[in-house]
Amino acid sequence: MAKILAGDLLKKAVEEGRIIQNGDVSNCGAIKYDFTLSDEFLKADYGVPTKISELEPEKRASVIIAPNEVVYVLSKETVCMPKNMFMHLSANRGMSEYGVLTLGGFAVDPGYNGRLMFGLYNYSSTPFKLIPGKKLVGAVFYELEEDEVDGVEDYDPPKSINDFPPRLISIISQYSPKGLSTLEDAVKAITIQLEHIKKDMNSHEYSIDEIRRLLRQTREDMDENNRTVKMLTESVQILMDGLKDEYELK
Repeated sequence: MAKILAGDLLKKAVEEGRIIQNGDVSNCGAIKYDFTLSDEFLKADYGVPTKISELEPEKRASVIIAPNEVVYVLSKETVCMPKNMFMHLSANRGMSEYGVLTLGGFAVDPGYNGRLMFGLYNYSSTPFKLIPGKKLVGAVFYELEEDEVDGVEDYDPPKSINDFPPRLISIISQYSPKGLSTLEDAVKAITIQLEHIKKDMNSHEYSIDEIRRLLRQTREDMDENNRTVKMLTESVQILMDGLKDEYELK
């Protein structure tokens, strides 16, 4: 049965660079290592892979994941999995508490060499700031027994990821997220209009034509709201499908 690489053994493996390159021993816990955000991200507003360090200082603070937006990121560290090891990943609890969902594969096969790539989806109503060096995902390393390694060695290692794939860049360049604030504003506007209609009908302050105009405007706003929800659903689905395809190619 596979055994967990833990404690001092985990720290030593990280320190020697046997399982992780560019790792930091301070990110080791009792049984897991916390991978961190790199300087690179892929966001619809930019359209191409971008490094935070290469942005002008005033623009760095605006590198956020807007509500209902997906932004792709890479780990700072590079994984160097030997043939007798694999790892399981878990989303960072801190990100989850801020309403950020981590999209991607959560198992890394033996023999994989490369970085980790994830989509971060902000399902909250508050922007989430991307800060290089912050915790991204936790990893637990498992070492296989000798009799378990025999069958594993027959498989080719997964395809490495060191940069954002061209197909994903193409998908992101066509991605137009609709934020929750847009939906909330639309709902508020419709609610106010309905209240006006109710008040006007009771007080007879407006003519029938004016009430009809308000009803027509409300209906148009509701139609626009429905279109926004549909576009949001389609955009997220496209991104999910794209990420799934990329991991299947690994």
